[in-house]
Amino acid sequence: MLYRHHLVQRIHPSTCAPPPIVIPQLSKSLISNHKPKNLFCTRFLLLNLDDNEDLQRMVATIDIQIIVEHYVEASLIDDVFSPDSIITQYREIRGLSISARRAFE
Repeated sequence: MLYRHHLVQRIHPSTCAPPPIVIPQLSKSLISNHKPKNLFCTRFLLLNLDDNEDLQRMVATIDIQIIVEHYVEASLIDDVFSPDSIITQYREIRGLSISARRAFE
């Protein structure tokens, strides 16, 4: 019986596919892009002080970090956090989202 179940999964993998993940999005970010970009730029430069990184890589990295930050904001609002509390606790939230080690202390 167990063998048949595995055989069916191999023949029809679409029947076992998980539902697509829906990522919440906001029409407008709570925090202007300038503040996080400045923070991310400073952090990137400090972490890569000895490297001769090209500007294109730095900009691409920071752009992706901004996108992730927008997703975090939208997810928190989707989880019923108030926009005001997100803005007041911005530094703590950002710190937790960047440092996995801090999140589990």
